Amino acid sequence: MRGMRVLVATGDAALAAALRDAARDAGYEADAAMDAHELRDALHGGDVGLAVLDDAMALDPAAIEAVRRLRGRGMRVLALRSYRDRAGGNGTAGSGTAGDGATDDAGADANAPECDDVLTMPCSDAEFLARLGAAERGGAERSGLIIRGDLRIDTHRRQAFYGNTDVPLALSPREYEALEVLAQANGRFMDFDEIVRAVQADGFFDQREIMGHALYSLEKKLRRAGFMLTQRGDRYRIW
Repeated sequence: MRGMRVLVATGDAALAAALRDAARDAGYEADAAMDAHELRDALHGGDVGLAVLDDAMALDPAAIEAVRRLRGRGMRVLALRSYRDRAGGNGTAGSGTAGDGATDDAGADANAPECDDVLTMPCSDAEFLARLGAAERGGAERSGLIIRGDLRIDTHRRQAFYGNTDVPLALSPREYEALEVLAQANGRFMDFDEIVRAVQADGFFDQREIMGHALYSLEKKLRRAGFMLTQRGDRYRIW
């Protein structure tokens, strides 16, 4: 059993059960709260390390008060946000995607308690568990973790992981550097020369051929692992 207790708070029963069970299967002590009353009761003991809240729960005044009180004692908050333009829209964490349990609200940012991380729904089990791991280590930013779908990049250790495995992808230094640069672009297309400059400021022309080979081999390795590197002409992106 891992040390951090996780509380999933959402009015979507299927989503709450899916995320709770995914956390339990990964070794976390996890519970679910379906409304603000259950959330307050679950937080009463003060031993929750991470609260996972959807938009509706985060807007409930009673829930906000309870969450803010425990944030002052070190509890972290992972906010669930819906992205309705993504394909699918519904599913379960147990099948690899979690359902769209969040609701859009224009006043969510103004009223909701501060969060430490935001997870766009639907998501995969691997992405959800990666956020739990980041929270357990003190937050994605402090841990140097970049997450793009099922792809996790540990910038401190300079390693990349895909899916639920803790075995890093076998990347050369140039392949890793290109991957990190693309991941930090947050879904924006980068042209080839921009990648070369970001990875190697000196010896630009000497590095073009080397980086061309690195991007080619990186794309093959990611595809074998199950992750697609998008290429349009001489532009690349990770999404």
